[in-house]
Amino acid sequence: MITIEDLEKAVQEDSRGATIRLLVKPGSREDAILDVKEDRLRISLKERALEGKANQALINFLARVLSTTKSSVTLVKGERSRQKTVRLPGDKQKVVSLLQSYLNK
Repeated sequence: MITIEDLEKAVQEDSRGATIRLLVKPGSREDAILDVKEDRLRISLKERALEGKANQALINFLARVLSTTKSSVTLVKGERSRQKTVRLPGDKQKVVSLLQSYLNK
């Protein structure tokens, strides 16, 4: 079970909005939030890491989870890595709350 404290470790805030540190596992059976490991939210994606398709799938998944538009989710670090950072408008508490709501469904 992922706690609020775990989510707060993965989500940061700066003057441009909130960032989420991620560890992405492409080529999985389903799109899902797995857990928090080493201060990173672990996410599995069905899409394989070919030609940026997993990055686009990640943006689509996070937009759905966080009830926002795809254009609001920006990959700022880790384009070719499993360790990624995305930026969203809003503050840390809002993002943590949205993640928690999704996980409690």
